[in-house]
Amino acid sequence: MNTESLLMERRMTAPEAVKMVKSGQRVFVSGNASTPFILLDALAERAPELTDVEVVHVLQLGEDPFLRDDLVGCIRHNSLFVGPAERAAVNEGRGFYIPIHLHAIPYLFGRDRFHIDVAMVHTSPPDEHGYLSLGVEVVTSKRAVEVADKVVALVNPRMPRTLGDTFIHLSEVDMVVEHEADLPTLEPVSFGDTEDRIAQIIAAMIPDGATIQMGIGAIPNAVLNRLKTKQDLGIHTEMLTTGMIPLIESGVFTGKHKTINKGKVVCTFAMGTPELYGYRWEPERDISLQELQMISAQLPELERAVLHGIGEPLLNRELPAMIHHLKGREMTVLFKELRYRYLSIISCHLLCSLCFFRHFNTGPLIDFWKPCP
Repeated sequence: MNTESLLMERRMTAPEAVKMVKSGQRVFVSGNASTPFILLDALAERAPELTDVEVVHVLQLGEDPFLRDDLVGCIRHNSLFVGPAERAAVNEGRGFYIPIHLHAIPYLFGRDRFHIDVAMVHTSPPDEHGYLSLGVEVVTSKRAVEVADKVVALVNPRMPRTLGDTFIHLSEVDMVVEHEADLPTLEPVSFGDTEDRIAQIIAAMIPDGATIQMGIGAIPNAVLNRLKTKQDLGIHTEMLTTGMIPLIESGVFTGKHKTINKGKVVCTFAMGTPELYGYRWEPERDISLQELQMISAQLPELERAVLHGIGEPLLNRELPAMIHHLKGREMTVLFKELRYRYLSIISCHLLCSLCFFRHFNTGPLIDFWKPCP
């Protein structure tokens, strides 16, 4: 069956598509810049007919369409990453939050106790072979599609056709809602003299050939601005930002010294300006979007524990042995304090909450991830 025939069989409106959601079901919804707003709005309109529907997601952008008094008991959030959209619902007890490391979410979706009934994802149009791309967010969406009983794809011609582990076939989708709309944007945060001075110190610690993970904010943007003279850096990160693109184009980020995904820029989602979404996502650009567990779980368990922290057992029992092991591998660990959620090189505007250089196959790895709360 050709692509057009597959589309015709599955094509419907958003109100028609959300009718497949039944009371008591668990619905996964893609997030970040792939938040399918038209499907959420349609589900909110149908919500008074439902009871006890659980909506599972990571970061949701935009306003929460379920935060209405008449929808109490109809739909509730079960957030895996609380953001501004559902924070009020969680604070008021109308929604829930599951504390979980992001890289563990795809494994959670594979468990019977956390069954996904319906997955709603945001994709590019299909190619001539019927393959849709998950676009700017793979994160946990690919896994949700694989395990869900039913799948709804919001097909948007403005969603870029990104490469990597991003593809799902129309035969895996039960319903297609075609809708053209701009993706949510995130303008780069400006930085001042203080952030630039911090960035100078950080950039001086980054040797040529290092592999970097970056977050968002004034300091990461200032650091990127200071990396223009570096050579053969690599990217293995959760988030691809607008500020990384000029350095990819200029040859600063080549990934030449990576042994995991050598020569590739690896991320799990992209969020930024229209220029980022309009980037030439072509094979020769070597930008690969992967599932979350492929971002962090490609590293050995011990290094992942250092990168993200694993809570009280690490602090109380495993830390001394871990530090001894790291010294045995000629890693220098310089830390000011340990936090339960994440280990980070910068906490708020303080330099060096944690800084480490890992000198083995992948080259030095510097983590500029999330600031500690």
